[in-house]
Amino acid sequence: MPDTNTATPLPDPNEVPSETPNLTVVSNTTPTTSVRSELNRSQEAELTKARDVCVAAQRPEYAAGLESHGIDAAFVSAVLADINTAYAHGNAALDCKAAVKDATRAEALTGQALIDSLRTIQATARQQHLPEHPDKVDGYLVGENLDASRSVLEGASQAIIARANQERPPGIDTDFITEAEARRAAYLATNATQSNEQGKATQAREQRTALVKSIVARRKKIQYAADAAWPPRQPSSVQARVDFHLPARRPYSY
Repeated sequence: MPDTNTATPLPDPNEVPSETPNLTVVSNTTPTTSVRSELNRSQEAELTKARDVCVAAQRPEYAAGLESHGIDAAFVSAVLADINTAYAHGNAALDCKAAVKDATRAEALTGQALIDSLRTIQATARQQHLPEHPDKVDGYLVGENLDASRSVLEGASQAIIARANQERPPGIDTDFITEAEARRAAYLATNATQSNEQGKATQAREQRTALVKSIVARRKKIQYAADAAWPPRQPSSVQARVDFHLPARRPYSY
């Protein structure tokens, strides 16, 4: 009886395939980065729209129509100037944020240098007073967590350096005290810089937010004037209503 087994034989593992599969790589279209800015998306959109409207208002074919409705060149120029100022406030806040980060890094470095000096003082105090007078090392805050917080380190460092200056335990001379005081002053200076930059950043953001609100209100004034000068549903108004971001078939009522 003839062999009727028609099963396809397994491919030879040593055989090179005659065709290479066509594999399509799908790229990831999701953006992975964002533009750094102190303006949120809503504020960015508002300023962009306001600039578009102001630029349109300065065009010769629209200037006369707007002026007849109370919007003159000076009004438009003032809005454009404030748009630039709003961006400047945002950039200032961003610069201050970077300065705060720098001050934070400096605070960590100067704080560690200060703690190193305090630990040295504590070690010499233990050498001087132990084991005969264990109570005397309490004034050097031995065993305390000196960097529990910024305020703790500020107070502890003042107390320890002052006591070391008064008692002068072994190895603690005038030069050491002077250096320890300089390290403490540097630490306090970074704190002041950090607070100052944080305050400036907050002020810049508040100024920016208030200015954006004013710009939006004045941009709407220009649009109300354009809405009156170039009414909806008029063939001659089509381009103007596009340029001033106005609805094509109904009055502007925002």
